[in-house]
Amino acid sequence: MSVGGIPDNKFFQFRRSDLIVHILMYTFLSVVFFSERYKNIKNENIKLIWKIFLGLICFGATIEILQPILSNRSCEFFDFIANILGVFAGFFTHRLWVKVLKR
Repeated sequence: MSVGGIPDNKFFQFRRSDLIVHILMYTFLSVVFFSERYKNIKNENIKLIWKIFLGLICFGATIEILQPILSNRSCEFFDFIANILGVFAGFFTHRLWVKVLKR
């Protein structure tokens, strides 16, 4: 696919700007998972929270490991770290959201 028709955007033209995209994607994904857990269970189940954390982190690791095998992309350690940061950001965003909605 040619990217010639896409206009040039100066906003994300700095080194490692893709890390912001990784963090935002995993933040959104984590908020969805933690919100679904909260909607269905309505209490703090620490084991389930850890399962969601580990599941999302393993998902991010699997995606990074499979990229060079399945596509013409490379496995990046910092992308994986950004994925983990996104999972934590999503958890804390969800917690803040629940506190605000309980008021």
